[in-house]
Amino acid sequence: MDFNQRVIPQVTANFLFQEALARYHFALRRLPPKSNLILDLGCGTGYGTSLLAKKGTVIGLDVDKEAILYAHKHYPKATFITASALKLPFPDKQADAAVSFETIEHFSQTAKFVSQVSRVLHTNGLFILSTPHGKSNSPYHAKYFTSATLAKALKKKFRRVQLFGQSKSPQAKAAFQKFLLSQSARQAYVHSDTLGLRKLIPKSIKEKFWTYLGAFHGRQAQEQLTWKDFPITKYVKNCEYLIAVCQK
Repeated sequence: MDFNQRVIPQVTANFLFQEALARYHFALRRLPPKSNLILDLGCGTGYGTSLLAKKGTVIGLDVDKEAILYAHKHYPKATFITASALKLPFPDKQADAAVSFETIEHFSQTAKFVSQVSRVLHTNGLFILSTPHGKSNSPYHAKYFTSATLAKALKKKFRRVQLFGQSKSPQAKAAFQKFLLSQSARQAYVHSDTLGLRKLIPKSIKEKFWTYLGAFHGRQAQEQLTWKDFPITKYVKNCEYLIAVCQK
């Protein structure tokens, strides 16, 4: 799997994992106490899908076969299928709720995606999604959204749309800067190895070296963060991610 695109527990940097996990905790608090079916669209490796299983039957869906295989192996409490969110393999009005985090920006066909989600939700069904706020440098993103453009796209199919914003706590901001320093240090070591000698070193030894190097350059600070360091509030003006709660 491409860990630059997928959040992989124990592999992805902790601050990115906790930031993503915070969105699932936000959704968990807003889902009905008992749901017959919850859909996680663009579920990735399934860590969040498994969390949603506390509220009822949940199905995670993603186009990445490797991610789905990982999810099947690690999270038996949920069901996972390989499919596109632009062509959902479910009958009309099948689900009580759907979540989709960091997915809508990957589609140029925004209206088709929103229409598909609306189609599979029951009357009064709930849809919770997130997307980066504003322009992104990611080569994987086909579109970007402001609070106004996201609300406009969603209101075409949902009668009520509430927007929230996700940001970093002061501790998370400081840890992020230290993390960037550790990444720069790692890249410097890699570039200095012009002969590729690091490839001859056993993997276990290299992992210990990178762990020591990261800790020495401040990476350890971000290991102490939890999902609570990435609050989601009603303040959207300067947020990093937009979160939408939509009622059909």
